[in-house]
Amino acid sequence: MAIDETLGKCILESILKQKEESRRAEEERRLEKERLIREIKEFFRHLPIGIEFEFPEMGIFLREDRDFVSIENQKWSDSSTEIKIKNRDLSIEEWNTRFVRAMHQKLPEFEAELRRKYGCGEEKEK
Repeated sequence: MAIDETLGKCILESILKQKEESRRAEEERRLEKERLIREIKEFFRHLPIGIEFEFPEMGIFLREDRDFVSIENQKWSDSSTEIKIKNRDLSIEEWNTRFVRAMHQKLPEFEAELRRKYGCGEEKEK
């Protein structure tokens, strides 16, 4: 028995399909990461400008020595600010998607920690 043309074409189509599915999955992960980062930055957009907030133990990263997040609302111009979120020297844009997801899931904990640390009450003002 030998590999015939039909089997060769089937294998090629299968490989191409796998590559396309992999490319599509990577694109979906990239888009999800971008969306989560936007939502995270929006969550922190009302922080005071120019103050770096540090969160040493929020359980986002797997290694204890790297489990540190800093957040700063930086002023770029009279009408423009940008939220900088880092883990040591890596900006959130450089993080693995799973760490971005973990940070997104922990936003209520970040809010609770800020409220506790600065004595701003438990409930959001309405």
